[in-house]
Order: sequence, then structure tokens, then C-alpha cells
Amino acid sequence: MTAIRSALLVTAFALLPACATDMTGPTLDVSGTDAVARQFDCIETAADGVTCNKKQCKAGPGGFTFYCDTYAYYCVKAGHKWEGTKVIGTCTRTHPN
Repeated sequence: MTAIRSALLVTAFALLPACATDMTGPTLDVSGTDAVARQFDCIETAADGVTCNKKQCKAGPGGFTFYCDTYAYYCVKAGHKWEGTKVIGTCTRTHPN
């Protein structure tokens, strides 16, 4: 059980950079040497031209550890709207903060 908790904690820390909401361009979540885990693209920006209102997640070729399901979970947990699957989907902000 401790090993599972440790693995979840490591995964959560690895995903924190992907949760940033002020990205202005494509962002890569890199989990290892030369391995692209997930790609995040802002597909709709707010009126300020900086804040991303709708972000698309695309899974990388590395298998289940590179899926967007964890990102989808935190998107919904933050009160936003998730549409898609664990392979590709979008997170749409439902409130300004």
C-alpha cells in the first residue's frame, strides 16, 4: 500500500507543471529523457490574451503513464469542464480563477 501511495505522489508532482493556467503557447510535459509524456495546447485564450480558457491535452506514445486521465481528473476537481477521453480531450475553464 505504501508503494502505491508513493507512486501516486510521484505522479502528482510530475503533473503539477501541466496544471499551470497562464501558458501562452504549446507546452510539453516531459517525464523523462527525450520522452514526451503529454502535449498541452491552448486552443482558446481569454480577452486578456494571456489566460488560457480552453486547453487540449494529447497523450504521448509512452502508454498509460502518458494519458490525460489525471489531467482530466484535476480539471474537473478544479470545477472546470472536461470533454474527451484519456487519449485526447479539452479542459474548459468555467470560472475566472
